[in-house]
Amino acid sequence: RKTSFDTFARPATNNECTSKMAGELDIVTFHMVNSLIFDSVETNKVIGVATMNLRSNIPANFTATKEVIISAGTYNSPKILLLSGIGPEKDLAKLGIEVRVPLNGVGKNLRNHYSVPTYWTRENLIQDEPFLFQSPTFNMFG
Repeated sequence: RKTSFDTFARPATNNECTSKMAGELDIVTFHMVNSLIFDSVETNKVIGVATMNLRSNIPANFTATKEVIISAGTYNSPKILLLSGIGPEKDLAKLGIEVRVPLNGVGKNLRNHYSVPTYWTRENLIQDEPFLFQSPTFNMFG
């Protein structure tokens, strides 16, 4: 078995690999993205990211040669977009953020998915009999 990292990321980061993707990806750790970097005021083309090194608190910018992919999770992806001026005009104006792309759906429609633990008891268990309960809606065993 292979992890997603071994299958996709490692070949793209390894210059000695024979993959077509070799050397196409740089992975930087311990950096938090603060905002997107645009190529000019007139266009909305993203060319990189502005980050903060979490260990040294030194800002750093990284630019891309082809594309920038935001994959920062449920909360941080909209946060990055909003801090970069992509989102609802009214909300951005309240925070004093210059609107680059008015997009009303950014940061909206987030929902908590609550779960309630359920405990079961079974009477008259036979000694050494395996007992396994599988919920029809949540099957944690495959």
